[in-house]
Amino acid sequence: MDQMKREELAVRALPGRGIADAVGPNGPVVTNGMNVGFGLYSAEYGPMAPHHHAEECVYIKAADRAWVEYGG
Repeated sequence: MDQMKREELAVRALPGRGIADAVGPNGPVVTNGMNVGFGLYSAEYGPMAPHHHAEECVYIKAADRAWVEYGG
């Protein structure tokens, strides 16, 4: 099995965040069945507009002045 460190993953700059894809259509492990990656939220990427996904799991490792709303 090949291994990669998070720091080796390419970061895609999106409005409000940078995404380092590990598994999915844009990651080194290509699949259309799921997405696994790391979200980088910082002033570098600006504010992120509120949005939602039908299914999503997010682990927040560190935050400064951030908030998450459930539902809606």
